[in-house]
Amino acid sequence: MEGSRHEASLLVMIFFMSLLVIFVIKYLFLKIVDEMKPHSSNAAVLVPLPPGPSPWPILGCIPEMLRNRPTYKWIHTLMKELDTDISCIRLGTSTHVISVTSPEIAREFLKKHDKVFASRPLTGVTRLISHGYIETVLAPWGDHWKKMRRVLVSNVLNHSTLTWLLPKRTEEADNLVRFVYNHSSAKGEGEVVNVRIVAQQYLGGVMRKMMFGKRYFGEGREDGGPGREEEEHVEAVFVMLSHIYAFSVSDYLPWLRWLDLDGHQRIVRKAIKVVNKLHDPIIKDRIREWRKGEPSISRKTSNDLLDVLISLKDSDGTPLLSEDEIRAQIMELFLAAIDNSYNAVEWALSEMLNQPEMLKKATKEIDRVVGNKTTLLQESHIPQLLYLIACIREALRLHPVAPFNVPHVSTSDCIVAGYFIPKGSNVLLSRLGLGRNPVVWDQPLRFNPDRHLHEKQRDLSEIDLRFISFTAGRRGCIGGELGTNMTVMLLGRLLQGFTWTIPEGMESIDLSTEESSMFKDKPLYAHAKPRLNHSLYFSSALALLPPGPSPWPILGCIPEMLRNRPTYKWIHTLMKELDTDIACIRLGTSTHVISVTSPEIAREFFKKHDKVFASRPLTGVTRLISHDYVTTVIAPCGDQWKKMRRVLVSNILNSSTVAWLLEKRTQEADNLVRFVYNHSSAKDGGVVNIRTAGQQYAVGIMRKMFFSKRYFGKGRDDGGPGKEEEEHVKALFALLSYSFAFSVSDYLPWLRWLDLDGHQRIVRKAMKVINKLHDPIINERIREWRDGELSIPNDLLDVLISLKDSDESPLLSRDEIRAQIMELFLAGVDNSYNATEWVLSEMLNQPEMLEKATKEIDRVVGNNTTLLQESHIPKLHYLIACVREALRLHPVAPFNVPHVSTSDCTVAGYFIPKGSNVLLSRLGLGRNPTVWDQPLRFNPDRHLHEKRCDLSETDLRFISFTTGRRGCIGGELGTNMTVMLLGRLLQGFKWTIPEGMESIDLSTEESSMFKAKPLYAHAGPRLNPSLYLTRAIDLIDEVIFVIKYLLHKIMNNDKPNSSSALTLLPPGPSPWPILGCIPGMMRNKSTYQWIHNLMKELDTDIACICLGTSTHVISVTSPEIAREFLKKHDMVFASRPLTGVTRLISHDYKTIIFAPWGEQWKKMRRVLVSNVLNRSTLAWLLHKRNEEADNLVRFVYNHSFAKSGGVVNVRTAAQQYSVGIMRKMMFGKRYFGKGKDDGGPGKEEEEHVEALLAMLSHIYAFSMSDYLPWLRWLDLDGHQRIVRKAMKVINKLHDPIINERIRDWREELFLTVVDNPYSAAEWALSEMLNQPEMLEKAITEIDSVVGNNTTLLQESHIPQLPYIIACAREALRLHPVTAFNVPHVSTSDCTVAGYFIPKGSNVLLSRFGLGRNPTVWDQPLRFNPDRHLDEKHCDLGETDLRFISFTIGRRGCIGLELGTNMTVMLLGRLLQGFTWKIPHGMEKIDLSTEEGNSMFKAVV
Repeated sequence: MEGSRHEASLLVMIFFMSLLVIFVIKYLFLKIVDEMKPHSSNAAVLVPLPPGPSPWPILGCIPEMLRNRPTYKWIHTLMKELDTDISCIRLGTSTHVISVTSPEIAREFLKKHDKVFASRPLTGVTRLISHGYIETVLAPWGDHWKKMRRVLVSNVLNHSTLTWLLPKRTEEADNLVRFVYNHSSAKGEGEVVNVRIVAQQYLGGVMRKMMFGKRYFGEGREDGGPGREEEEHVEAVFVMLSHIYAFSVSDYLPWLRWLDLDGHQRIVRKAIKVVNKLHDPIIKDRIREWRKGEPSISRKTSNDLLDVLISLKDSDGTPLLSEDEIRAQIMELFLAAIDNSYNAVEWALSEMLNQPEMLKKATKEIDRVVGNKTTLLQESHIPQLLYLIACIREALRLHPVAPFNVPHVSTSDCIVAGYFIPKGSNVLLSRLGLGRNPVVWDQPLRFNPDRHLHEKQRDLSEIDLRFISFTAGRRGCIGGELGTNMTVMLLGRLLQGFTWTIPEGMESIDLSTEESSMFKDKPLYAHAKPRLNHSLYFSSALALLPPGPSPWPILGCIPEMLRNRPTYKWIHTLMKELDTDIACIRLGTSTHVISVTSPEIAREFFKKHDKVFASRPLTGVTRLISHDYVTTVIAPCGDQWKKMRRVLVSNILNSSTVAWLLEKRTQEADNLVRFVYNHSSAKDGGVVNIRTAGQQYAVGIMRKMFFSKRYFGKGRDDGGPGKEEEEHVKALFALLSYSFAFSVSDYLPWLRWLDLDGHQRIVRKAMKVINKLHDPIINERIREWRDGELSIPNDLLDVLISLKDSDESPLLSRDEIRAQIMELFLAGVDNSYNATEWVLSEMLNQPEMLEKATKEIDRVVGNNTTLLQESHIPKLHYLIACVREALRLHPVAPFNVPHVSTSDCTVAGYFIPKGSNVLLSRLGLGRNPTVWDQPLRFNPDRHLHEKRCDLSETDLRFISFTTGRRGCIGGELGTNMTVMLLGRLLQGFKWTIPEGMESIDLSTEESSMFKAKPLYAHAGPRLNPSLYLTRAIDLIDEVIFVIKYLLHKIMNNDKPNSSSALTLLPPGPSPWPILGCIPGMMRNKSTYQWIHNLMKELDTDIACICLGTSTHVISVTSPEIAREFLKKHDMVFASRPLTGVTRLISHDYKTIIFAPWGEQWKKMRRVLVSNVLNRSTLAWLLHKRNEEADNLVRFVYNHSFAKSGGVVNVRTAAQQYSVGIMRKMMFGKRYFGKGKDDGGPGKEEEEHVEALLAMLSHIYAFSMSDYLPWLRWLDLDGHQRIVRKAMKVINKLHDPIINERIRDWREELFLTVVDNPYSAAEWALSEMLNQPEMLEKAITEIDSVVGNNTTLLQESHIPQLPYIIACAREALRLHPVTAFNVPHVSTSDCTVAGYFIPKGSNVLLSRFGLGRNPTVWDQPLRFNPDRHLDEKHCDLGETDLRFISFTIGRRGCIGLELGTNMTVMLLGRLLQGFTWKIPHGMEKIDLSTEEGNSMFKAVV
């Protein structure tokens, strides 16, 4: 055999040598022509290829490859001889094969240059297997690959789909144990088993079960082993695997591909024929079932992955995938899933048999985690099996499935590890070389799982590429979770189920590999002896239902339910009798009600199996309330639910909308205090009905946020509910009490029309009341929007009506709006008031808690002169603990809203059938004695150690807002409403038990969890009386303020706000009529200095300056207030002012930075984020930036080449570098014209920079015309004239180059990067020249990182330059490029730092004031980079807004990475390349700034 192989190689060699004479002339001719072509990059040509053997003409190193088989051994031997971690082997005329054995270099390929190496090579074999590259793994980079990857990520290999398919995998794990047992139990002492066959059958079976819903293609075998078809299937799959990317001569000499010289394609075609014979009939039949819709066989729900792939639809509702795409993707998934897992397990068990102590240790770990040999290992146990995972990781490291990873192809030239990697190179990460690299691994050839234990890995991934399990990067394996589960379950079940030993007659397991692959040379045969109870090997798949009462025929347990009311007490008593945390009660013929009182089991339902239990039951009452399930909370899982949930998440209950509606909630909090005060203002206070106060507050907030009104009718003067409001609340609570109430009709659906319990009749009556109050408002508002009378949302009803779909038609129908509003009222009303009533009741019985909570509020809010605000909530830890304790001990309902299982599932070892109703017991979870000490005692202190700032409880120890896919998305709003309700009551009043009562009665209603009797408590006012009525200053000032406020509103054609809480504007100078403070601005040459002096005089960190009739300019110098603007109220301040200059520059606001908030801004921002300033694009453009960094050094060198150097204009050098980079990245050129030989700017480039800086200096410069818009056409300041002139210069240079389609945003990208890098670098170098020790320290750092003066600084070095970064950060802090940040405009009224910020205000974060704020910075005027070192920054971003580099928030800079790289490279290259000193005749560098409004250095 070996001799014939050498003869074949010799014949091929003779054939090629005969062709050599024919091709050599053609080759030399092409080479000469190629050498005559100009190269686009001199820098690239000078960088060498990685080391490697000298190639032959035309053939490259193919002769050596043919002489040295197997090829992988030759390559690794070659790299060892060359002593290199990266090598280049040219095969054929142009293919460079790059082999890598170093993790650092591998990370550079697949992390730093991920996008460049995101393609695949085109080979004869992969073309066949992939059906012409229409799948994922083998397909080259492109739109089709993206489409297929999206399919896998979103629908096939995502966590929820894998969870859904868990029962199918568990069945195969059970069959694995049964199959081995049948081969090892015949003689009672065990038997020898072929582990390879076992492993391959398990993995093939898992894939067949998940893909096709079946274990066998044919009849299979009774013992659980593979039948003839399955053996053929696995054999064909491994044939294909062994030839994918195998080194084939035809692939490197493509004109010979048709000859198939190696015979690979012929072999693969034969294997594909076998696979297609087995797959195609199933696929075709299933497609017919789905697409023909035949009544007898049509499918409506997916049962396996084939169903998922077929059922996918595109935006037009047509099938997303063709039949060929489905066939190709399925074949690929089989190929990807089988080899790695079986190979790792076979090697791991082989090594462990040779080291039995490892086998023993792993088995003990499994027994400890799973239990006392009565349960089989499940996937849920995997994260706890750290040693077993370590064993598999070690097998993957030492015995990889293949010598190389799937190859990556470079889509452009690139430089990696200092070597030139040409476009089209095939990059091979060596699994063998990485995993056995002696620099990385101690004793790399020794199997030692302990080396992985310190990492505490819970899966098999290896993102640092020290070895390869599932790879990394853009083309990394997206099936890591599935691969981990399959592999660990395979090895774990084998070790748990059997005692393994070396077969008799063998001393040890042979660990040699096959000659041409990395597979074990001989299959592993090992002796297996069962070690568990006999029944486990057969009955493990027949999971039992949870314990519960025996059901009656047809009726189930309905008779018991009817005899034992209330139902929730019967269920909890039953569970106590059964001593179980999970129970199953069958109601009717088929509905299983699953009740859960254990947090662990609850988490398994709603974290592990989240997707399975993401639906809701269909009941008569919920159908009525939800208008046939067009809402969110009550609707079953489906497209309608997803649509409505997106509406809530994106537009209603998101943080920015909640912040936007703060004023409306504050008004209701003020009214709450006023209402209670009116009932308690007698000399000695008065008794108050807390339930009425709490319900009016909660429902009042909802009415205010949805309808902008507190009352449907006239209301009451004392702030309490009117007749309509009392009807409204009563109707809402009627609906709440019957939503999901146990009803016979729901479990015997054929009797639903009888409405035996009368629930539907009661609900219809309540809905009639609600619709009577809601519908007139909704109908009128819809009309106003549709007729164009309204265009800007003022409340949540406006938001819902204004939403549009992709066709610009209304997104929501009238019924959807009505139903969703009703549901949100139901969701928002009960929890808040119930928790508060119970807390206050418990605290009145334990007055020390009342005192402690009140003291906390006083400490946080202040000295009784201000009312509690939502911004105080995160500091009220004890108050939050009190509310959490009430939610735990006194839940609003005995059970959570039920979840319905969409498929069979196993939870806590029990079988949960499809269609089960799962009820998490709020009562049982919150009072579980294994979780809570003294569970029936009200003790808020038990929550204090958690330091919670909200009411959420993600671990499900009790239920506040639930969790998971169907969890409450209004947690933030719920927290704020509840804490504000309780907090305002405690702050405003001293509460005591009414006279004649010893304590508050804590009993509950008979049929619910509500307090049996409303809480009446004695309230005595404890604050200044004015706070209960106005929340402002003294009466005279209040009257004056109201008059000014109303006048302001009248002048602006606006309606006065009815808020009782009229908040003051920030301090500022008194404005003139009409002109505002424009005269003061005009008198001061430097506007920014005038503003900062003014703020210093007023001793304030926030100031308001009125310019013109209506524009309020808000200046901010405090990081805390800045964060409140751009973090808490981000959406409100996400717009930009409209000025004459920005309109010109942005071509009527078609860009990003200057555009106001809206669809155009969103569109253009998506363009930048996804295609221009994302990491992969920046990595792709790295070589262009490197060229400019090289040119910077050359330019400075040419001006300093004298013996002792020369004086250099740093500003010119820096500007040329910054703008040169942009020209190179944008246009692919450094110069518009001829440029200069010395690398400096030519005449056109100087004009270009000058024009850009002219535009920069006038963007948002204070201009009278902008604040008196009727004078804008006069251009009084001349700003527009100057900018037009500058734009003319830029257009003259840009227009001949760029396409008209992108003209609208061309200038902006230049403007965003030209000023910050050069200004920061110039200032940093100026300061460092005055403090030479800093200069020396920075240069030393660069030299230590980059090396011994033989290499120039690269962007990859930046994260290792903390001192250089600190210097640049300090320059940005002390010497900002402008006095203020780009202004933000408020799109609605807002309260910030306790001040009223009117809609339309221009908010200016002071770069100058923030960076020099003495309360933030020690010695703020001193340049001291060391102040930043302890932060260990790797970029120039400053998210805490202590100074401004690139800003944050919705309108924050998205070019942080590019800005950091440009700035640090500019400063770093200057320091690395040259020794800098102050010019002769100067003592030090002048650090003064330009006159006027500029912050640039005055002297170049």
